[in-house]
Amino acid sequence: MIRRVTYQRHFFEEGASAILRSIDLGSIYMRKRVLMDADSTRQTVVFVEKVCPAPEFAELTYPRLRHLLTKEESDLTHRDRLVVGALCGGVSIGLALYSREYGEGERRLLSVFVDRRFRRRGIALELLDRGERVAMEKETTKLVAFHSNQTANYAYYEGLVQKAGWSSPQLFEYRLAGKARWVYDAERDWAKFLTRVRRGGYAAKSWDEVTEADNARLADIVAHEMPEADRAFDPLNHHLPDFMSEISVLLYCGDDIAGWVLGAKGAVADTYNYKTGYALPKYQKRGYLIVGMMEVCHRQAELFGPETLSTYETNNAAMQRVMHKQIKPYSEWTDERFVCEKILVRPAIPT
Repeated sequence: MIRRVTYQRHFFEEGASAILRSIDLGSIYMRKRVLMDADSTRQTVVFVEKVCPAPEFAELTYPRLRHLLTKEESDLTHRDRLVVGALCGGVSIGLALYSREYGEGERRLLSVFVDRRFRRRGIALELLDRGERVAMEKETTKLVAFHSNQTANYAYYEGLVQKAGWSSPQLFEYRLAGKARWVYDAERDWAKFLTRVRRGGYAAKSWDEVTEADNARLADIVAHEMPEADRAFDPLNHHLPDFMSEISVLLYCGDDIAGWVLGAKGAVADTYNYKTGYALPKYQKRGYLIVGMMEVCHRQAELFGPETLSTYETNNAAMQRVMHKQIKPYSEWTDERFVCEKILVRPAIPT
């Protein structure tokens, strides 16, 4: 049976209009041989595109993202976040949520979700297709999406995005979380290692104590001693929105700066994230970064309590092995985060 597609015009409360695509699910049900009650063999799904806020779709994404849909539109940073939603009988049943544009024409797919009762009917693919079209209209050239191997049904998600023409998943980073008190057990178990590192000249200074001379030295290190590929770890341009100097440290070998660990408030209550940790190449095999991670967790435990959560993430293969082998036994959870991409190309206009 032919899949029938119709178009409607819908007017939102704010007076803006948008072209909506609606699919007659009756034909899809029959083609896929889905059994339905006699009074529900024909249903229409309407697809809408708009920018945030869109509170009517808030229940169709992760709790940590719902504020993006409910926050007032007067917040200019939310106006460029894209929402592609699916409605059936006036009820929200599907959502693809995209971030605002960043970098050179990139935009992130934050989540895609379809109500359980309406799955396996092509709705998720339609949401992604509409999202790509709207993104291209806004000059987006590349879409990026991240997912965890601990997410429920992650294999289904990977199949969905690949069916939509995205790249195969590639390992992006290894993540680990543990209660701040993990350092107390690790100190006991690693006593010999810690003694050796400290005898080798290791020391740490709170970021609250960093001087202008330290900042000048850091600028020189970034300009002349850091490989180009490592510039994302620049401590003077870290772009951490909730940076916390009290749980950040500068690492030394004697009087020489050896690296740093920067802490930030996590998205979840009582969670603190250490995403930016770096040891200069000449100090990378001395264990400084591991000891620096312990240092900031000590500070976290003292300031906010030993039961608060510390999270770490790295895309460095060597550091992933260290975290998996050495720190995982003290952790609450670990996961691997994967990335998929899709390059958006406008169809050629016939001449």
